[in-house]
Amino acid sequence: MAAWRKKDLRSRLAEEPRKENSRPRLRFSPVPEEKRPSGVSVAPPTWRADKRDEPPERPKPKCLKCQSTAHRVREHPGITDAEVKKLMDDFHQARRRSVNFVSSTKPANSMECQASIEDVLTLPKVLLDSGSDETLVSEGLLVALERLGASLNVETKPRLMLKPYGETTKPLHVTRQVQFKTVTLETSIGPLVLRGLRAWVEEKRMEIDVLIGRPVMERLGFSVDGMLVDALKQRRVWDMAEAGDADQTSANVKRLQEAFQEDPEDAFPPTKTAR
Repeated sequence: MAAWRKKDLRSRLAEEPRKENSRPRLRFSPVPEEKRPSGVSVAPPTWRADKRDEPPERPKPKCLKCQSTAHRVREHPGITDAEVKKLMDDFHQARRRSVNFVSSTKPANSMECQASIEDVLTLPKVLLDSGSDETLVSEGLLVALERLGASLNVETKPRLMLKPYGETTKPLHVTRQVQFKTVTLETSIGPLVLRGLRAWVEEKRMEIDVLIGRPVMERLGFSVDGMLVDALKQRRVWDMAEAGDADQTSANVKRLQEAFQEDPEDAFPPTKTAR
C-alpha cells in the first residue's frame, strides 16, 4: 500500500475513533421487485358468500299418499276424491295437534310428566301428587278442550266438599265431575294411556291444570315403600339440603292454599268428604 494511503487511513481513524462494542455496519442492496408483464393487472381478491348467510330452501311439498315431490296428492294416479279428503283431514289433524302444544319454561320434575288430553291438547306437565286424595282439573282445561272440538263427558253432582289433603285442610267445594276418554302420559319408554279417568272440576280457575291424586297413582303401582327402597339402592344417606329452599313454596301448593280458603257463603255443615 502506498505511504500516502496509509497516512490518510491513519488520520481518519484518529478523527473517528471506533466506539466500544460497536459492530461493522452491513450494507444491503435493495431487493428488486418482481417484474410483471406490462398491461397485466392483478385482480382484487373475490368475496364468496357463505351459504350459511342464505335463507334455507323451503322443502318441496310431497304427495300425501306416496311422498313423492313430483306431484300433489290430487294428481296421484288413480286416487279417488274420498281418499284425497281422508289424507287431507289426517294431515291437518296432525298439524293441529302439534300447534295445540302448550309450551312451558319451567324445569321438569320427577313428579311431573307430559300428557295428552283427549288426543287434542298436549300439556308439558301434569302433577302426580301422592298427597292428594282426589284427581282435580281446572275449569280452564275444559274450556280449552271444548274450543279444540273435544266432546267431554261432564256430570253435574250434588255440591260436595272435598278435602284432598286430609281432614285438617280447608275444604274445596265442587259440583261437576268430568270423565276423559283418554289421558296419555309420556314416559321414557313410551306413552301410557289412561282410559275413563275421572276428575273433579275446580270452578272459576281458568289456568290449564291437571292434578292426578294418590288413588290413581296406587292403581298404577305407586308404593311409598317401593320409592324408599329405590332410594336406598342408590345411597344410604341423602342430603336434603340439596333439595332446595324450604321457604320457596311451589306454585301448585300456593294454588291449593288459595283454593282451600273457606267460602263465606257456605253456612251449612259439610255433607261428606268425597273419596
